[in-house]
Amino acid sequence: MAREERRKGRRAWVRYARIWVEGKWWRWDEERQILMDGKGEEWGKGREGEEARTGKGEEKKREVGGERRQDRKEEGIKIGFWNVVGVLGKDEVFWKRTKEWDVMGLVETWLEEKDWEKVKGRVPEGYSWRMQGARRESKRGRAIGGILMGVREGLEGEKEWWEEEGLMVREVRWKGENWMIGTVYIRSGIGGIIRKLAEKKEERGEVKGWVVGGDFNARIGERGGLEEGEEGSGRRSKDKRINRQGKELVRWVGEEGWGIMNGAKEGDKEGEMTFVVERGELVIDYVLGDGAAWERGERMEVGEEVESDHQALTVWMGRGREEEE
Repeated sequence: MAREERRKGRRAWVRYARIWVEGKWWRWDEERQILMDGKGEEWGKGREGEEARTGKGEEKKREVGGERRQDRKEEGIKIGFWNVVGVLGKDEVFWKRTKEWDVMGLVETWLEEKDWEKVKGRVPEGYSWRMQGARRESKRGRAIGGILMGVREGLEGEKEWWEEEGLMVREVRWKGENWMIGTVYIRSGIGGIIRKLAEKKEERGEVKGWVVGGDFNARIGERGGLEEGEEGSGRRSKDKRINRQGKELVRWVGEEGWGIMNGAKEGDKEGEMTFVVERGELVIDYVLGDGAAWERGERMEVGEEVESDHQALTVWMGRGREEEE
């Protein structure tokens, strides 16, 4: 929704279960299924808000929120990555949102190991959960980072999981094939993480393919597509800037023969912004895949979330061309 308002020329961004549009905060009223401001005024009264009264907004919400479901045998599996900016305060709506994914990687959870008891009753049932605790840099203030990965029961691989700080990888067995799904949270120093990932990939040996997603804190412009050539990388992005971490990431995916799905797959052909705050908008969250994952990755979407200033990333892994033929 915030994206649609920005297309209309209005200043809009989302943050912590609220949306800011043209100088005012709005919050979703779950009972009435409508946006309300602090004074109880309904979104759409006296402005272009027909969708709030006609139900078009709910239709849009269903499209983004994952109500479109098909048999997994047909559709494949759905993988989600999301920097959630803390999970302890998240409500039922947030956890319902995560249930659409078969595999999920949530980062910047701010959960320390001791906090698992507080959250284990809230996470969706029917998943195998693994947690990497957030780390404290001092006694004061909150812990930093943290990863939470869930794999739907029945999809777990034999080699359960492994982790390094800022990286967690789970093995998923799907359609008789072993896939490695990795979640990353990189504050700085991307080189260390991608080296560890390369080492583990070599160590793990033969699997069907790799998918890695999360918050890389890297800006890569329109580089990093799997099919680089004279006309460019085959990727588009609304964030044209490249930073130092971005250059390292682009170099690594090129050396490994991987590709970045943002801005290259159906569902995100324009390369939507993934991090939206008052100061501006960036693309710093990505989904990466090796050749096999690129072949199977049928669709990738950037969400329109209000629970975090980062948008969730969803990738649909399908049958691939060989099976279709």
